[in-house]
Amino acid sequence: MSAQPAPDKPVTARPSHDTYRASHPVAALPTTLFEDHPNERSQYEALKARLLKQLRPEGELELQTFERYTYAVFAAERLRKLELTAQDRWLENPDDHERFLQMERLIKLATSQERRADQALKEFRRQQMDRFQSLDVAHEIYLAGKFIPIPGALPVSEMRARNCSAPRIAFQIMSNQPKTMAILRGDIPGPPRRSKTNEPNS
Repeated sequence: MSAQPAPDKPVTARPSHDTYRASHPVAALPTTLFEDHPNERSQYEALKARLLKQLRPEGELELQTFERYTYAVFAAERLRKLELTAQDRWLENPDDHERFLQMERLIKLATSQERRADQALKEFRRQQMDRFQSLDVAHEIYLAGKFIPIPGALPVSEMRARNCSAPRIAFQIMSNQPKTMAILRGDIPGPPRRSKTNEPNS
């Protein structure tokens, strides 16, 4: 008697990504969070307006860091609220392991977002400090009769903390301009040197 083939096991349909995202809003990406939960947008925009008024970012670099900080703060506050709800559900039935895991996951996610917020705020402060320290450097460049934008990513505050003065940083910036570099390489002639015959006798 020939062996009969084993019957196929029933295939359990897995929930689609959209279904999972709708039932687990904490897993939503920033680009889709407000699409799935429009009521969250007004809360985020209100927080952003308050922080924008207080932090006052300038330039694209600071704005990008500000956006990361704002969303991390928003996400952390949101997750902490969900964490409290999950904790209340678990306390109703402490033997429910699934509820405990949900609460534990929310705690980890909230902690992760708080860490991201701290890192973004630290970077934002460094960027603003560089911008303020750049004012003295920009003044030295202006006194030299030049108009050269200072790179936004230049770590001016770090350089000045290493006893690099504003005039020295200004000189380094001006020395690294294409025309100056071409003169140093000998590609183009530099400005005429002052004749010693016009100098007063000592």
